[in-house]
Amino acid sequence: MFEFSKIGFEDRELIESFVKNKNYMICEYSFVYLMIWKDLLSFEKYVDDGVLYIRGNNKGKWLYLMPVIKENGTKGKMDKYYSNITQYADSQHEDWRVVCIEEIALSEFSEEFKADLNLVPVTIYFDYIYNAEDIIGLKGKKYHAKRNHISKFNSRYEYEFVPLTEEDFEDCMALYDTWKDSKPVEMTQDILAEIQGIKRAFEKYKELGLMGACMKIAGKIAGFTIGEYTNSQMATIHFEKCNLEFEGIYAAINQKFAEKYFSQCKYINRQDDMGLPGLKKAKESYYPCMMGEKFTYFK
Repeated sequence: MFEFSKIGFEDRELIESFVKNKNYMICEYSFVYLMIWKDLLSFEKYVDDGVLYIRGNNKGKWLYLMPVIKENGTKGKMDKYYSNITQYADSQHEDWRVVCIEEIALSEFSEEFKADLNLVPVTIYFDYIYNAEDIIGLKGKKYHAKRNHISKFNSRYEYEFVPLTEEDFEDCMALYDTWKDSKPVEMTQDILAEIQGIKRAFEKYKELGLMGACMKIAGKIAGFTIGEYTNSQMATIHFEKCNLEFEGIYAAINQKFAEKYFSQCKYINRQDDMGLPGLKKAKESYYPCMMGEKFTYFK
C-alpha cells in the first residue's frame, strides 16, 4: 500500500537524488516546479524499492507522474512500477490518470508492455525547448526580426538589466497586476494559478536557488524573468512578464537573461503555450529545436 505524504522543502535532496541524473527534458520533474505549484496541485511523494512516485491533485482528480527509477539502464523495469500506480489508484476508487509521460520514461518500458499502452499526446502541454546558443546568439535570417526588436529597444530606451532581488518583488507583483488586466477573460483561471506560483517563487526565492533578472526603465521595473538550471544540460524559464508599452522588451530580456545566466547549458525550456494562440505564435517565433512531448494515460 502506498503511503503518500506532502512534498516540502525538506524533500529537496531526496527528490533531486532521483531526478537530477535523468536529464528530463520536460519541466514537471523539477523540484522547483513541484514547489512553485504545490499550493495549486498539492503534490505528494512516496519512495519504495528505489523508486520515487509523485502525484498531484487538481479539482479532485489525481494526477500521477511516471515513477522515477533511481538507477539508469532499467529497460523493462517500468512495467512493474507503472502497474503499481494503476493498481493502487484503482484500489482507492480514485478519479485518476497518469500524466507527463515523456521519452525517458517510455524508454524504460519493455517493448511488449509499451505496445499495449493507450497513450494520448496532449499537445497544449508540450514544452518548447530551444538550443541555448540560438536564444543567445539569434544568428541567421530567421532571427532577423528578433534582432530588430532588440535594436529598437536598445536605441529607444535607457534601461538597466540587473539581477532580481528581494527589494524588487513588490514592484514585480505590481507589474504583474498591470499585465494581467490586459489579458482576455478566458485566461482568468490560469492567471490566478500563476499569481500563486509567482508568490511562492518570491517567498522561497533563495531556498529554491532561483535566478532572476529585471529590466528597469527610469528606475521602475518594466520586466522581470525567473529561471533555474534544471539539470546538467537544461535551464527552465518559470516566469517572464514585461510591460508591452516598451517595444522589444520581451526579446531583449529573453536574450540577455539567457546570455547572462544560461550560457553554460545546452537547452532552454520555456514551457508550454497552454493552448493560447498568441503564446503559441510567440514561442514558435524562436524556433524550438524540439518539443518536450508529454503523453497521458486516461483511465
